[in-house]
Amino acid sequence: MAYRIAGTYIGHCNCQEVCGCPFNERPTAPDGLCYGVAVFSIREGHLDGLDLSGVNVGLSYFVPETFGAGNFRQGLVIDDRASDEQADAVERIFSGKEGGPWEMLAALVGEYVGAERGSVRFSDEDSPSATVGDRAITIELYRGHDGNPSTISNAPLGLAPVYRIGRSSGRGGLFGDDFEAVYAETADFEYSG
Repeated sequence: MAYRIAGTYIGHCNCQEVCGCPFNERPTAPDGLCYGVAVFSIREGHLDGLDLSGVNVGLSYFVPETFGAGNFRQGLVIDDRASDEQADAVERIFSGKEGGPWEMLAALVGEYVGAERGSVRFSDEDSPSATVGDRAITIELYRGHDGNPSTISNAPLGLAPVYRIGRSSGRGGLFGDDFEAVYAETADFEYSG
């Protein structure tokens, strides 16, 4: 089996400053626990011969310690506009069954709560936004003195080699989780296995 997916993601969590997870540091949330949701909008991609272009997937996660310590919870909400075949392929990729970086991540998941179908929408603008059901993910990008977005690069466990950071607001959470969204990030991604 071979896959390649590329697109844009946006995510938010309850960390108060920059989320420590990509650096294998403890979450910066007041209780030291990271609750988050990321939406991946697949612009182009495939699993073997199956086209995955246009599929959105929401990834819910809970990290109780450092990222590398594992024992975290993960669940997926797959775009209800995807075909059953596309939904199955996306679940196989994001649950690690098709190899690549998601296979390495799956080794750290203590509880996989599964995948469900639902409304997952994505808007790819200067500041992307997304919704999963009635939960919105927004980002107000941090900007440098020159007006360009602030970025982080080369984070050992980052979802992309370079990502833009900022603030989110509102309530987040899926699969029974509920958190105040504070930190947010977004980037283009490309994964293969």
